[in-house]
Amino acid sequence: MHTLQLKGIEKTFTQTTISIPLLKNCTAVFEQGNTYGLIGASGIGKSTLMHILAGIDTPTKGLVLFDTTNIHEFSNKQRTQYIGFVTQSPHMIKELTVYENCEIAGKIAGISTIVIKERLDELFTLLNLSHTYHWNIGQLSGGQLQRIAIIRSLVTRPAFLLADEPTGSLDEITGKELLSVLLTCQKKWGMGLIISSHNKYITDQLQVVFTLQNGILVHAL
Repeated sequence: MHTLQLKGIEKTFTQTTISIPLLKNCTAVFEQGNTYGLIGASGIGKSTLMHILAGIDTPTKGLVLFDTTNIHEFSNKQRTQYIGFVTQSPHMIKELTVYENCEIAGKIAGISTIVIKERLDELFTLLNLSHTYHWNIGQLSGGQLQRIAIIRSLVTRPAFLLADEPTGSLDEITGKELLSVLLTCQKKWGMGLIISSHNKYITDQLQVVFTLQNGILVHAL
């Protein structure tokens, strides 16, 4: 089983001559196979921390380790092989079909076309979206779009799936359905699942919860 570690993560933003510390000495260990929540007030730095944890953003100080390797030394191909990432507002290429948007993630990771097809067939069936293969992105509802984002992030079979406020723009019923999908996928493929959210219902379903307070990560449960 793999681990993902935050080691003394700090993030400071500079505006003109003023430095604003957002994250302060954040340290935690996440284990593959477990589920985690990240809560905190709006604007406190949750999304920044999630982007750093995924290797998308870089910290001012500290390390993010995938096992013993600094994740920020990974190429895009390596990172997508190990880390899946879902945002509140998924970015899709409007000129491509739903299937093609998901296929790209597998190609970036260097997966063969045959394996990509097998995995996407399974994922689209699991999430009841096989009928959307050839749809345009604009034909999807908000809930469908988030499910497609999950499919896209899972085509590489990552060790960890990070979801940053994935239900933030959805109604309560659709949000609960999406959480059920995430937990089903997590259990089926034994991933580590890390979700940032304001929604207590979501974090109550997770094994370990961290709170971000004044830039510091606190183990809440």
